[in-house]
Amino acid sequence: MRDDERRIAEMLIRSALDSAREVALFDEEGLIVKSNRLRPIMNELGTSDIQQVLIYQDEAYEEGKNHFGTVTLVFGNEPGVLMSDTSTGKEFLEFLKSIEVYQASFEE
Repeated sequence: MRDDERRIAEMLIRSALDSAREVALFDEEGLIVKSNRLRPIMNELGTSDIQQVLIYQDEAYEEGKNHFGTVTLVFGNEPGVLMSDTSTGKEFLEFLKSIEVYQASFEE
């Protein structure tokens, strides 16, 4: 994982956790880790080319419940292009605005 990818991903995860949310990280094989702490998630980021970050409203993580939003991370693109498909809920898109601005600051 490049430095720009790590920094963008960390901002995304930290923002979610700072809002009292829980994060689950998936790859093509399934759930990798779920946590309300930064380090366990950051330790697993970038271990595959494509990962999904599912953000839940609170720590009551249950599949399909309390879902706030999803972001697909695609590693290895040009600088500043990490977040791909995202959920489209109004509150979630508002949550992503500052992260998208930060991500764009790395574009060449």
